[in-house]
Amino acid sequence: MALHIKASEKKFKAAFDFGPAYHLQFIEGREDDPYGLVVDRCARIAKLARPGAMLVTGQYFDEVRNKSTYLEVGSFPLKGLREKCAIYLKSLWTPNTEEYLQPLLAVLNADRTKFDGFRSIGRAFKPSDIRDSKSGLGRPFLARELLNLPKCPFSFSEFLRKRGQQDKPEALDASLRGQIVDWKLYLESIDADEDYLTVIAGSNSTGFRSFCLLRVNRFFLDTVKTIEKGTTIRVRGVLVHPSATPVLDYVDIEVAT
Repeated sequence: MALHIKASEKKFKAAFDFGPAYHLQFIEGREDDPYGLVVDRCARIAKLARPGAMLVTGQYFDEVRNKSTYLEVGSFPLKGLREKCAIYLKSLWTPNTEEYLQPLLAVLNADRTKFDGFRSIGRAFKPSDIRDSKSGLGRPFLARELLNLPKCPFSFSEFLRKRGQQDKPEALDASLRGQIVDWKLYLESIDADEDYLTVIAGSNSTGFRSFCLLRVNRFFLDTVKTIEKGTTIRVRGVLVHPSATPVLDYVDIEVAT
């Protein structure tokens, strides 16, 4: 196991890994220094965490007894390592949940009455809806704020154009996986699954119709279903599968202004 902690007043971040480490003395007279893949991997995932978050590798997660307190982030390529690394997130914040979430809940519930009618009624959000997020697809966008991920430098059309210019687009895909995008697209369709929403958004800016697949948390169902097909939307999320039809997770959506 290796541990990296960065202190910042009362906030800190942590990264954990599990596996064999070797204690070597690189300089005579100095203390032993741990060495091995587990140390390198842990150091690299520590750079992906923001203060207030704990990231662990899949190897560490496999040893955890209470897995319900962790959120699956996904698999990310790490510099210098051949294989992608599965990463899980756990918040280190322990605020009073009710008080801490009141401002956010007030905003979410402010427009609830707009949905009141003979056939439907707006959903009232509770602290447990946000606090008890499940692992899997359609991850909550709030968890994205605990990740120190780089921003993608390309718009949607630039991304597709750049990818089309590559002899081996897989190399570009690997470099962009895990980056945050902020794209303007139009809403094409919505499909509700038991655990998440599949939203297809498109663009005509490249001269032909291109699409992007969004995994959206079901919290957004009431919001998204009010947006008409063809409406321009602003999409923020994490590129989990850069490809000809990219896939985003940790997504939030709003009507573009």
